[in-house]
Amino acid sequence: MKINNSILWMLSLSLLLCFSCEDLLEENPESFIGADQFFKTEEDALSAVYAMYSDLTDDHSRNMYILNSYTTDEGTGSPGSINALEQYTFDSTQGTVADFWKDHYKLISNANVILEEIGSIDMDDTLKNSFLGEARFMRALAYFRLVQFFGDIPLVLSATKSIEGINVERSSASSIYDQIIVDLSFAEQNLLSQDKTEIGRPSNIAATGLLAKVYLTMENWELSAKKSKEVIDSGLFGLMDNFSEVFKPETQVNKENIFVLNFKSGLPGDQQFELKYYLPRDLPGARGLSRYHPTEHIYNSFDDQDSRKDWTFFTSYTYQGETYTFTPHWHKFMDYATLSNTDDNDTDVPLLRYADILLIYAEALNESNGPVDQAYEAVNLVRRRAYQVTDASYDLKGLSKESFRAAVWKERKLEFAGEWHRWFDLKRTNRLLSIKSEMLGRTVPERYQFLPIPQRERDANPNLGQNLDY
Repeated sequence: MKINNSILWMLSLSLLLCFSCEDLLEENPESFIGADQFFKTEEDALSAVYAMYSDLTDDHSRNMYILNSYTTDEGTGSPGSINALEQYTFDSTQGTVADFWKDHYKLISNANVILEEIGSIDMDDTLKNSFLGEARFMRALAYFRLVQFFGDIPLVLSATKSIEGINVERSSASSIYDQIIVDLSFAEQNLLSQDKTEIGRPSNIAATGLLAKVYLTMENWELSAKKSKEVIDSGLFGLMDNFSEVFKPETQVNKENIFVLNFKSGLPGDQQFELKYYLPRDLPGARGLSRYHPTEHIYNSFDDQDSRKDWTFFTSYTYQGETYTFTPHWHKFMDYATLSNTDDNDTDVPLLRYADILLIYAEALNESNGPVDQAYEAVNLVRRRAYQVTDASYDLKGLSKESFRAAVWKERKLEFAGEWHRWFDLKRTNRLLSIKSEMLGRTVPERYQFLPIPQRERDANPNLGQNLDY
């Protein structure tokens, strides 16, 4: 069952949970619903939890794609366009970076309100703790993304209820990671099991999987392997037989998707972003803007025998018996039933899936112990699905630790193309600037290891420092 997005939409306008400092300074007391007035019943708590997810749709979806693809070897803009993110000429006034910061701190603020306010509600303790776990999971997800992109950032763990103390200084990245682990560990112990969790909301095992990814990013190989193995051993998940089944609307509720960004058609402003911006312009029977494209490099990285290629990209489209051809475009989130109205589709975007867990496990094991049998088996499961074989004809074998590492990195590149992974993977493996320098034919300055702290945030908060050389 999916999140009830109609409830989400109606309640997100109340969410009080608009607790940014800017909102608090607006003089509109008659229309303001205070948290102490709202949080009275179990239904109020559920409404607040639902509304929290509105921060992960609309512009958030577009920003996650842009920051993970434009800035890497994966994505490029419309033909002839010059994009500062793609060219690595952006500065602290870049709008997408500022919007990403704003959206994620809004999510953190909303989670903080839930964590502070629902404790006093008279309701079932197990359900209450699952709501608290959900808020902690979402706060951890937001901080995990922010700390990777920006490094040292403000750590805010309480709801903003007045202008006092709003000028928060940045905390060290290590302290941010410590809090992420605390939050996810709580979520792991208190969220509902997978079979009792709505699509689009995290389960306890999703928290375990996200912890595996966090530990991988921190280079804590032993704990990353341990947590990913717990997901594998749970027996709750597996690879779909065909790569396309992970994404097709009719099969997107499946055994591979552990946690997804859930979209629902029929609601204003709540559409899945990818399809409209990926489709070519001027295709009959379809509405596409053709703004975001795969690079020639990523397209050519796939073998023709790799079944992922034909679902990740497409170069032709047939309408009423006539075939139209074009340069490679993204196809991964295609929904043929909504091509004429791409603003209104409900194809979900996976945020954590089983293939990710397998490759995390393979990488963590290799870093700890070299390419042991379990590491080979994990990555080879992904490869067999990609090449649609059940034998060992495409299996990795006989590799050194360094060669196995490179092979897993390549597998991640292919498996998750267009899924908001690439910047994070290149950054954590110290390949981001060298790959972009090679692409651009010039040395990308060291400051671009992190995104700049948005200037509009620094203008509002004099205690907010800036990353090196911006």
